[in-house]
Amino acid sequence: MVSKENNRSFKVGVIGCGRVAEHHLKFLLQTKCVEIVGLVDNNIGQARQLGEKYGITKTFSSMDELVEFCHVDVLHITTPPLYHYEQALKAINKGIHVLIEKPIALSFEDTRKLYELAEEKNVKICPDYIHLFNPLVLKVNSAIKQNNLGQLIHAEAYWSMDLNIPELVESIGLHWSYELPGGVMQNYITHLLYLVFSWTGESQKITTYSRQLGSIPQGLTDHIDVLIDGKEATGKITLTFFPKQANYYLKLFFDRGTATIDFITQTYTFEKVNSLPRTLNRVLINFMRSRQLVGGSIQNIIGVLRKKMVPYHGLQFLIESFYGCIEGENSLPVSKELALDVSKAEENILEHAGKVHFDNSRRPSTQAGITKSEKILITGGTGYLGSEIVRQLIDAGYYVRAYVRKSSHTASLEDLGVELFYGDTRELELLREAAQGMDIIIHAAAGMKGSLDYMVDSCVKGTENIAEAASQAKVKKVIYISSFGIYEYLQTKNGTILHEDSQLETMPEKRGFYSLAKRRAEDIALSHLTSDGPAWIVLRPSRIFGNGSDLVSLVGPKIGKLVISFGRKGKHLKLIHVKDVAKAVLLSLENDSTDNRVFNISHNDQITVRELVQKCFKKSHLEKYRIIHFPYSAGLITLLMIKILKVILGKGPSMNKSRLAYVCRDLLADSQKIRNTTGWNPSDSLLKQLMSEVERT
Repeated sequence: MVSKENNRSFKVGVIGCGRVAEHHLKFLLQTKCVEIVGLVDNNIGQARQLGEKYGITKTFSSMDELVEFCHVDVLHITTPPLYHYEQALKAINKGIHVLIEKPIALSFEDTRKLYELAEEKNVKICPDYIHLFNPLVLKVNSAIKQNNLGQLIHAEAYWSMDLNIPELVESIGLHWSYELPGGVMQNYITHLLYLVFSWTGESQKITTYSRQLGSIPQGLTDHIDVLIDGKEATGKITLTFFPKQANYYLKLFFDRGTATIDFITQTYTFEKVNSLPRTLNRVLINFMRSRQLVGGSIQNIIGVLRKKMVPYHGLQFLIESFYGCIEGENSLPVSKELALDVSKAEENILEHAGKVHFDNSRRPSTQAGITKSEKILITGGTGYLGSEIVRQLIDAGYYVRAYVRKSSHTASLEDLGVELFYGDTRELELLREAAQGMDIIIHAAAGMKGSLDYMVDSCVKGTENIAEAASQAKVKKVIYISSFGIYEYLQTKNGTILHEDSQLETMPEKRGFYSLAKRRAEDIALSHLTSDGPAWIVLRPSRIFGNGSDLVSLVGPKIGKLVISFGRKGKHLKLIHVKDVAKAVLLSLENDSTDNRVFNISHNDQITVRELVQKCFKKSHLEKYRIIHFPYSAGLITLLMIKILKVILGKGPSMNKSRLAYVCRDLLADSQKIRNTTGWNPSDSLLKQLMSEVERT
């Protein structure tokens, strides 16, 4: 640790101004011996934005500029790993100490060179092995010594995670982690290796087993098991992206007990050999575990309330230890031997990891039975609605080109023989290229969840780019898939029928990110109804179901076997089968009388929440669910309580009348316009369609 009596101030630079850099800055600003002299990012706007947030005035677009205009003692490298070696090499050559995000470099040889150069230049280099310094791990290390568990026999680390996380999903194009030499696995496996190696010692032999379970497209490896023969003990690590439930733990087996650290719940348990009879132990052991887990949970609650439990907490301890090492007060927090052993193991494992990279080259069409002259470009073709539209287009004899994101699951489209063009609707140049030679564009892509910036960009920027690409390619029509969510709900009375000219949402930002994004995109689409260029058709489907979708979600969100239904029991549900939406799309593109017009798409049959439950849930496998109705009046009382809570605590859940009205209002839908214009009608009665889904699921 850095001595409190130390008067030296380290001049610190940070290169890479993404999410991780922000955590570095938070802890650096809490460190007394540190002065942050500059931020670096090749996106200077991002550097300035981060600098403004934390009061750092000097920002640069390159590391060369930083060292030219600022004296730098320590550099924190938080860029993607592709740049680590080059940046660390440059810093060390200039006599600058380096704290670097994992992995240190992309090969063992490069990692070794950096350490050799650091010794030659008399500077320190340290990787951010953050979980070694997690307060929970430090506490367990101490407790293991106190409990005298004996000799370590085996160490096991397991991490399962869903890759549908913002930093991967929201990236324009492929996130850099997919392009690492070892693919996305390489961005996470380091954590497991250093956790296990810190106990097993230097690895003598490593055996890797890889599997492809289908969570990543194109048959990429998404599950790895590694067996380790360590100098001090054996070990095993598992990294998997297939399970939906997140698990992350380290389990240590000693000859007189075990210790388990759960990084998800931030709790730990000890089990120690005792002299009690085996039968009694079987009874008591669960109580002993429960006592430890309850105690740990209570400590976590206290830590959260006292703001002592914060994300990336281990980084604070690591930073303090590293600066203490520079001062000569302690050794490197992460030894050179551990770092090199981890790097060598990474290289070994990833050589045997199987297929780890996407092939995003264009896939030519293999469609058969093309009978129509018009060629269709569709965005969102891998989605729930988009995939059904593609199927019906092919059945109708249209040539289809699907514009898909690089990490999309495209196997079903490839089976249909459609042409695949990889890109993102936020990438204008790629979209322009994809639109060339097309006659009609169907724009069904939209960010459904995520950050505000992502959802607005994917919807708004995506629609703007579609308009520009369509105009440049001189396509005949653009069919824009909108939503019933763009209508005004708060100021609309129960029983009102929503027509195409009904009032649109005036304050979508209050309802949520998705409403805001779709409402702004709607304005762009509507503006093209009266402009020169391609004809635009705006289709507004109501709540879509079918093709095996979750019928329970039509009633409300599930909590176990409880379903919360917002609004009164007699609230009408505005529903439409996904096949009928796709049918409306085809009729719209084939009928010129739909050009430059807006159409609602909803089933003309009416069904209430009560009727859906009684007719579809009863006497079926859905009968197990218990429906709890939450009327608008109860919502208003809840809003008042939330408001009081925010006054007392200064924070609370985000809820308001706009959101409440959206889920509670009893409004009806009118689709007469599209029926009169195209002859469109749902394929069957609503009740029959719903019952068919019940039987299917």
